Amino acid sequence: MDPKDLGPYVDKAVNAAQDVAEQVDRTVHQLSSFLRRTLSSSDWIPESARPSPPPSPFNTLSGSNRSLPSLWLRTTSYAREHPILTSFLVSFGVSWSAYYIKYKILRLGRKKRRARRASNGARKEVVIVAGSMHEPLARALVLDLERRGFIVFVVVSSFDEERMVQTELSQTRSDIRPLRLDPTDPDATNHNLANLHTFLTTPHRAAPTFEQHHMSLSGLILFPPPSFPTGPLETLAPSRLSDTLNTKLLSPLLTTQQLLPLLRGFHASVILMTQSVTTSIQPAFHAPEVMVGAAWDAWGSVLEKEVGASGVGVYRFRLGAIEVPSTPGSSRPGVRLNTTTPRTAASPARQITSAATAEILSWSYSVRQAYARAFRSSQNGANGFRGGSMRDLCIKVFECLDRNEAKKKRKSGVVYCGKGARMYDVLGAVGGIGLVQWMVGRAQGGRRLAEEEGWEKV
Repeated sequence: MDPKDLGPYVDKAVNAAQDVAEQVDRTVHQLSSFLRRTLSSSDWIPESARPSPPPSPFNTLSGSNRSLPSLWLRTTSYAREHPILTSFLVSFGVSWSAYYIKYKILRLGRKKRRARRASNGARKEVVIVAGSMHEPLARALVLDLERRGFIVFVVVSSFDEERMVQTELSQTRSDIRPLRLDPTDPDATNHNLANLHTFLTTPHRAAPTFEQHHMSLSGLILFPPPSFPTGPLETLAPSRLSDTLNTKLLSPLLTTQQLLPLLRGFHASVILMTQSVTTSIQPAFHAPEVMVGAAWDAWGSVLEKEVGASGVGVYRFRLGAIEVPSTPGSSRPGVRLNTTTPRTAASPARQITSAATAEILSWSYSVRQAYARAFRSSQNGANGFRGGSMRDLCIKVFECLDRNEAKKKRKSGVVYCGKGARMYDVLGAVGGIGLVQWMVGRAQGGRRLAEEEGWEKV
């Protein structure tokens, strides 16, 4: 017989021997445990000679179970004796857990928001932005849209603004381009609009060997005007009010009117940015800003009803306090009521106080006696207002521009963004005049400052 044929029989014999050995070991162990248990409880054996009983497999588990009620009682007793510390620890634990889940776990599965590209990888989505590039908020959003893959056209109304966009933005980012729409020059405006229409409807080729692709207009973004005159209504000159209405209300309205045919043709979006804080609470000495903000809100509501059936989505952004990061070339690092920037040496609260004092000194004596203290307090109350994240604004704007995201998440209407935007809107609608005055700082009017005594005697 071949020795290889004996292999299976040898394996079976070895396994049988191992089974017998394990059974013998188990029997001997049980027998020894029985003998130790019997001898340890026998009275005829001296106590010093008795073997210790074998350990029970449930001793460790039962010991841990017995310690659980004791630990729970000690914990609940400590919580009853120290309620404040316990509340703080629980709040801290819940807050930290929520932060960890939101910014650590959920962020892992977050998708990148990028504009759609052509099949050859070239950019095809176009956004038109109408706003001052001297404003940090508008400038930061334009740069963010360009980073996300959009071709951004910045609306300008003069050669100086066009040169500024070309020198400060277009040189480093070729996909940020000026679009001159001057209301005082209809011929040049019509020519530039025709060029824009040709750019959007003519096939493009990124390289001679690439396939042709067409551009697509994603939307128009209108930013709030950068600054407004403040002060009592009787001190505002008629020419100043007229200029404010023409540049901050009529000009954006005409820009939207001129671009509406293109917006309807591409089923694009219209985003109107309004300042929620000042418009909602309507503080004193801000009549031009409140009037223009209310007009923007009403105009957006009417526009939504007019063009909604044509496939154009109208979104009215109500901005609260937003922390705007510093951007290259920004010339306005100051702090505003609704949009804040990081504090720098150029934007301390003392400069706002000095500007308010200079404004007060330009009034007549009777006007100073009537309004000076309240105006000074309202300016002081607008300082030290930290804002929300600029990234949240960029994400919401992208969701409104992207057709797929807008269908899933956003419908035409009001979009709140920034710290305090929704709160001020609600408080402005239901709050009384005393609450509004306290929020804008008029409660500080009782303070006697040395500067106030100075201009009261002028």
